[in-house]
Amino acid sequence: SLNSSLDHECFLILAGKNATEDGSVLVGHNEDDSGKVVIRLHVVPRIEHEPDEVIRLKNGGLVRQARETYSYLWSEMPGFDFSDSYLNEWGVAIASDSSPSKEDRPELKEGGIGRCLRKIVAERARTARDGVRIIGQLVEYYGYAHPGRTYMVGDPSEAWVVCVVYGKHWVAQRVPDNEVAVVPNRYVIRRVDLEDEENFMGSEDLITYAVKRGWHDPSKPFDFAKAYGKDTAIKSPANTCRQWGGLLLLTEKNYPLDELPFSAKPNRKLSVRNLTEVFRYHYEGTKYDLTEGYTMGSPHATGMRTICSESTQESFVMQLRSDMPTHIGNVYWRTSGRPCESVYVPWYLGILEFPEPYERGDLEDKDMESAYWVFRTLADWAEEDYKNRSVALRNVWKKYEDEAYNSQEKVEKKALEIYHAEGEAQARAFLTEYSGKLGMEVLEEAERILDAPLPQYDLCSFCPLA
Repeated sequence: SLNSSLDHECFLILAGKNATEDGSVLVGHNEDDSGKVVIRLHVVPRIEHEPDEVIRLKNGGLVRQARETYSYLWSEMPGFDFSDSYLNEWGVAIASDSSPSKEDRPELKEGGIGRCLRKIVAERARTARDGVRIIGQLVEYYGYAHPGRTYMVGDPSEAWVVCVVYGKHWVAQRVPDNEVAVVPNRYVIRRVDLEDEENFMGSEDLITYAVKRGWHDPSKPFDFAKAYGKDTAIKSPANTCRQWGGLLLLTEKNYPLDELPFSAKPNRKLSVRNLTEVFRYHYEGTKYDLTEGYTMGSPHATGMRTICSESTQESFVMQLRSDMPTHIGNVYWRTSGRPCESVYVPWYLGILEFPEPYERGDLEDKDMESAYWVFRTLADWAEEDYKNRSVALRNVWKKYEDEAYNSQEKVEKKALEIYHAEGEAQARAFLTEYSGKLGMEVLEEAERILDAPLPQYDLCSFCPLA
């Protein structure tokens, strides 16, 4: 999609299971796109396919369809080829960031593969490692039909960063279990050891091809990002500062800008909330905060690219746990719209449907029956007086988030009781009702604020900074 140069300025965080409070793998993402945007959420069931069924790729190629595809939650952005996110019934999560490569002679078969890649992973992968292998096989066969991308593939035991180059080259690295990785719009994999199959996968000729193209000096250690990454993306201050800022909040280490690691040990065990704080970050309190504490207006409107930005359309953290049935153990915490002006709602993997307002939305029509449009309108309202309105909104949303985090254990205990006493279908019905009710409560709250934006001083009765 050629909507604009900011198309896909996204941001990813992946935390290994020993780096988190509850032993979950946490993978999260800010989806940044500009132009005409709408997001619709879907629950897609398992589907049996005909023996001769094929998937028709956008550029004309054909992929044989699996006999049965798994069910998944799907965040759909119509009109955008590389913006959808998925969480399938096994707890395999996939999302991506655009990461341009240097490749200018891509080898593509039948036009290559692009948009369908992540959906095929959601439909077929039982583990993150499976998902990485599927990406590798399809890219090696068809070639990747886009300048370059980084996929995040996670499950309840592992998190992988997969860098795909224009054409047929790719490499993947597992995030160490006790570390966290932060990925802006550039390749972050540096040192590669394809002999170490536990932690790396990739094209066999990754290094020899780079030498042949003059991108790598064989007398020096191989650095994937330097060899294959487009220089402007590798050196971009927007990428460097966002990666630096994410690492700062998660490790409390102030890394030199030219020595940002692939992953690092956090300075504490991480929770969902520690990641959501990063996704809402505009470098508050650092020299990169150009708003001087919001007194100069919205942090989204300065020349400085922030993690939560003007073009952020949704944000999520997927909490992936193996100590419960998958329907209960995997939670999709998600905001509609910019996370600093919106609220993270926990959607359990087991839900049978999203409430209707979350499933609908039209690109052309600002439809206020659509959750996306309500939250988008609220965010635009907050931008008009960021200092007062966004802080007030944060306090409104914090009450809902506190309630969701504080009742999580109780809700899951109840879901497990139902699961063991009455079976999976009843447990899923319970979770559908629970998540749906929360989704509708915050939507109604957003509508209330929009219908009667309280006078400034009233709104700030929520507001400790006023």
